[in-house]
Amino acid sequence: MRKKLNYKEGSWFAVPLKPDGFAVGVVARMAPKGRIVIAYFFGDRYLSIPDLSRMQDYSPRDAIRILKIGDLGLINGEWEIIGELPDWNREIWKTPVFGRQEEFTNRNLLIIYNDDDPSELIAEEPVNYDVAHLEEDALCGYLGVETKLSKLLNKN
Repeated sequence: MRKKLNYKEGSWFAVPLKPDGFAVGVVARMAPKGRIVIAYFFGDRYLSIPDLSRMQDYSPRDAIRILKIGDLGLINGEWEIIGELPDWNREIWKTPVFGRQEEFTNRNLLIIYNDDDPSELIAEEPVNYDVAHLEEDALCGYLGVETKLSKLLNKN
């Protein structure tokens, strides 16, 4: 039996980094029954889990990554829920259009998910331009997210 969801849209959470510290993210969208989440992640590295009040100044334009992720890190407590800000506005925190570059066909695709259910693919649209500037269309597990963020924030 799956555990009860301990998060919702607008939940801020801490992701442990290697070798130490934490990054923060916010749940922007979630599948109706959980499992798949669109999360925005930010570039500050915290030595300990920050207070919720520190999240007030973040906006979508401050995100260093927007990822489609599995929720196991949230469900199993590996990622601590920091809390929810009272002024959460889902219209500000949009589901992005993702990009995919197909290795064998060399096609570039725009990948569009349902804004109310990030597990539901709406469209794959071929385009005649490079999509490398878009977030990659991939579902990341929680350990993969920790690795990506650790690498990214160790460069800073």
